[in-house]
Amino acid sequence: MSDIGHLKWMSAVTECGIHRARLTVAMSHVAGLLPLDGDDLETLSDEDAAWLDQLLFRFAKLQDTMGDRIFPDGLALLGEEFADRPFIDALNRMEALSLIPSRQWWMELREFRNQVAHEYPDRREEQAASINAIIGQCDELIRTLDTFTLAVDEKVSAAD
Repeated sequence: MSDIGHLKWMSAVTECGIHRARLTVAMSHVAGLLPLDGDDLETLSDEDAAWLDQLLFRFAKLQDTMGDRIFPDGLALLGEEFADRPFIDALNRMEALSLIPSRQWWMELREFRNQVAHEYPDRREEQAASINAIIGQCDELIRTLDTFTLAVDEKVSAAD
């Protein structure tokens, strides 16, 4: 393992730790609002809306950082090179290695996240359903981060 590869990995893990911590705090603040429906989205207090925005933002940032940095850097450290291959190939390999729940799960998270990225007043029920789905998957996203980073860290430690 190169020093640069390890430094990139540690930087990505640190970034994910920040998103994870802030996501966890936001989750505790919105827990009492669940499940949300379209009417709830219309009547949220400014504070509740801010916490919900924080949760959605940190969820998106965590998922982006995992997909853009943690997965590629971690797979490289595990000896699995996917830099020049489609991301779906990396997802399939991570599923085979039991590093993610499934390729389909990851794709569904991306779809939910994309659905809440834009606010359409005439689609409040759909948006509420996507928000509920995202909130319902926050713990699984965090577990996946933990599983993946543990596998990479164990491999790196064994190599040292």
